[in-house]
Amino acid sequence: MLNFFELQDIVLLPSVVNQGHPGGKVNFEVKDLGDLTGIPNSLPIFASPMEAIINSGNVKTFINNGIKPVLPGTESLDIRLQYCSWIYCAFSLNEVEDCFLKNKRRGDRQFHICIDAGNGHDVGVLNMGLELRKMYADQVCLMGGNVGIPEVYKDYSNAGFDYMRVGISSSSVVDKEKYGFHYPMASLLDDIKTYRFSGAGKGLRPVKVIADGGINSFSSIVKAIACGADYVMLGREFARTIEAAGGIFKKQKTKDGGKEFVQINPGSIQGWEGGRAKAEGLQRWYYGNTTNEIRTKRKTQEDQEAYENGFAGYVVNDSTRDWIYIDYSLDEWVDDFKECAYYAFMMTNSLTWEEFKKNAKYGTH
Repeated sequence: MLNFFELQDIVLLPSVVNQGHPGGKVNFEVKDLGDLTGIPNSLPIFASPMEAIINSGNVKTFINNGIKPVLPGTESLDIRLQYCSWIYCAFSLNEVEDCFLKNKRRGDRQFHICIDAGNGHDVGVLNMGLELRKMYADQVCLMGGNVGIPEVYKDYSNAGFDYMRVGISSSSVVDKEKYGFHYPMASLLDDIKTYRFSGAGKGLRPVKVIADGGINSFSSIVKAIACGADYVMLGREFARTIEAAGGIFKKQKTKDGGKEFVQINPGSIQGWEGGRAKAEGLQRWYYGNTTNEIRTKRKTQEDQEAYENGFAGYVVNDSTRDWIYIDYSLDEWVDDFKECAYYAFMMTNSLTWEEFKKNAKYGTH
């Protein structure tokens, strides 16, 4: 039986000696040469396509902070078809078929398509990527996943994908406990890296790897990149920011002495720092894309009654619905991340993420 490791099971090792503080020479951004009209320069971070995090109203806020957003499937189709010319937008298999394959979309812009199917091993996802690549060539930027086996990298390469989301069951104890399918993230990333740069990966079209699921600390982000991820996709971390899309609530006393959550007007907290939001006890709902309310909203945005009824039980299939506290602003999160990245660069004699991936050594404990 093979041994597998999560990110928390590994440690990063410092270089034997280093040059001390690298100063202003470091570059925390990565460049995507194939993304011509989108966001070629950014931190190695994506914001997950979740209703509680991203909407059309805050994508520029994330972009301005160096984070690549993915607009979720809960946004209207018209908005996603408009926004996909410059950021990734999530589309279901049926939406891709109807909007991009049945009739070729005209124009010279790129289309940033995240095929949001859940099961990244579905041959239908791979075939759809291949059809899109044949029809649009470099006019499409393609993202797919999630996957949990290293060898599927070859299939995503042959199907013409630009990004592959990696990790199944990483963020859901329910999934692992219920179904038993899981490939721990550190081992999965390390094995994909070995496959990419071994003889088996030679000559393949390069596909960027996004570590996605259960990553909720700066150290885990850095470890994921050390293990081979090109990007890390975050959900809960960004749901805890003031700028996230989900409603903001505060618990207040009722006339009968009880307590209830009251929604706060987002405009009333503009300019707040995270410390103040935390002191005020501001919270929001956080839930994944497989809860009933999201499935219902994707099916029909008009059926509000079913949307509300989807909350019943709070634990639905593979996602939980929880109250989480708002702890910081987005720029505070970015500053803290850069501080952690700076230390990682210093300890490995690196000035860029590419150098860090080459220089970083890690092991298990």
